[in-house]
Parts: sequence; C-alpha cells; structure tokens
Amino acid sequence: MELKPAQRTDAEYAAMAAIWNAQYPHYPETADEYRDWDGRRSDRFPHTRLILWEEGEIIGYTTFMQSHWCYDAKRFHFTIQIAKPHRRKGYGTRCLLHIISEVRPLGIERLMTDAVEDHEESQAFLSKHGFQLVQRNPVSELPLEGYDLRRHDETLERVLAQGIRFVTSDELAAKDPDILKRLHQLSCELEADTPQPGEYQPPSFEEWVRMRWESPTTLRDGWLVAMDGDKLVGFTLYSPRDKEGKRLSVEMTGTARGYRRRGIASALKYKAIEYAMERGAEVVVTDNEQNNPMFSINLAFGFEAKPAWASYEMTIAE
Repeated sequence: MELKPAQRTDAEYAAMAAIWNAQYPHYPETADEYRDWDGRRSDRFPHTRLILWEEGEIIGYTTFMQSHWCYDAKRFHFTIQIAKPHRRKGYGTRCLLHIISEVRPLGIERLMTDAVEDHEESQAFLSKHGFQLVQRNPVSELPLEGYDLRRHDETLERVLAQGIRFVTSDELAAKDPDILKRLHQLSCELEADTPQPGEYQPPSFEEWVRMRWESPTTLRDGWLVAMDGDKLVGFTLYSPRDKEGKRLSVEMTGTARGYRRRGIASALKYKAIEYAMERGAEVVVTDNEQNNPMFSINLAFGFEAKPAWASYEMTIAE
C-alpha cells in the first residue's frame, strides 16, 4: 500500500464516493459533491488528503484538517476510509500513524474523528487506538408516507399569532439586496450556539456565500426563514441526500437568541415538514447533539431515533 497526495482527478473523486457509500449507504456522497466541496472550502484552515494505492488501484483515502465548525488550535479532525476488501490489513493504522507524524511537529496534541456508533469495525479501530467519546449526535428520521402533519397545527398557529411569518430565502433575495449579509449574520449566531466539541470559527461573508449560499446542495426554496416584521429571527434549511430528492436532510434549524422559548423552532420544523411533503420527499433526516432541545422537538414531531454519529478524540502529545 502506498499513500500519495490527492490530485483531485475524476477517478479519485469517483473512488472516494464509492468507498464512502459502501461504508455508509444511508449517508451517500457523490463525486461531484466531493469536487465541489474542495472548490468551496476555506483556505484559512490546513487541509490534506492522501489517496491509498495498491497495485494501481485506489483502495482508500484519508483526510486530515483543522475545521472551522469545531475549531481547536491544538487539534486536527480526520477521516480514514478503506475499501471493504482491503480492511483488516493494518492500512487504517498505517494511515493514523502517518497523520500523527505529519501533525505532531505542528504542535497538534489531539486528533478527532466521527463514526456511527453501531459500526463494529470503526468502533473496534477507535477502541484499539484509545479514542474517547466526546459527543453523540443521534440521527433521527421521519417517514412521510401517511404522516398527519395537521395534528401539529396548533404549534404553527401559536407562533403565527405572535406576528411571526415564514418566507423562503429565494423570496427574500428577490426583494432585499442586503439579505445575504443578514442571513450570514444570523447563520453565524445559530452555528455558534450549536453544541460542538470545540470553538466555532465563523466564516467571512465571502466564505459563507461560497460554502453555503452558492452550494449546489443548498435548496434555496427549502431555506425557510422566520421573520418578525423585517427582522430575521430564525431559519431551517435542507439539502438532498439522494439524486431523486426522496431523502431530505435538515442541515440547520434555529432561532435568534432573543426569540427562543417562544415555539418558533417548532413552527419552523412544521414548515420544514410541510415543504418536504409538498416536494414529494419520502423521508426527512437530521441529527442533533443528544442534549440539544431540537432533538426533543424532532421526537415530538414523530422522528424516529437512529444510531448516532459520534465524535471521538485521542491524545497524541508526547
């Protein structure tokens, strides 16, 4: 097995997507999404990707970086993905040791990675190398076939009675030339208050536009904004999790700090489900930190809890 720097070729992106999707079929990625993400990510944070080759075949990849969403100056986030026929050969350990050798001279003291908690091979690898659980984000799904949204009408009506209205980001963009700057400000506030095992580093306006607003996976007509008069007080937004748009993923739902505990997040959830049903989606998927109030809101709407994505950390300081 040989580790080589990624060249961002079509073959690499296709192989990465195939390896990931074989491992996590319920969380599919495409080659185009990998390519697009590489083109949009911030250059402020170190990022390295290596491709695993064996006899001219791509058999895996590893990425290690500092992340803006849970920043820690002394920590790198990484992933190691090995094609199934090539697992249990020590390749994952070799990748991990290589990452440590690369980042330790930079003053990095800890490594973090994510895994689904019921994936036995991943859990065995993490346990073997002394990783410790630092955060659980239970996945929850809402099947929409036969779903009775009307039984939650009162949830929406209570918020409408407060004068709160709901519009899409597309509608706002057509009327307000400053809407992107206002959405950026609200987005940074909501992200900063989302539980993460690290410090949130807000993107610049230009980075946010590139990574969020212009992303092909952002459904702008499904970016639903709560407003009090002309003030943006919350939003929820979707991205598709399959080519057909039958599985929609809620990327973020939240309300501004001065508007919490008024039922607005629940009303946004109502509007999000309504949007998904009108669009013809079959399942809505999301995840939340286990103590986040949004997790309880999802369960109240009938979402079914699934195995969690969890974050694990190990110390590498000498």
